[in-house]
Amino acid sequence: MLIASPSFIRPLFDDPFGHIAIVAAITLQTIGYFVIRKVIQIQV
Repeated sequence: MLIASPSFIRPLFDDPFGHIAIVAAITLQTIGYFVIRKVIQIQV
């Protein structure tokens, strides 16, 4: 995305709100990973 359209993605890296959005996205991805692992865990 950075190569295809730099002006579109650049604010994520330059703007303070972009930094917050990146951290929020990574945090939510991590939480989602653990929630999904818990949901699909099979109890025998």
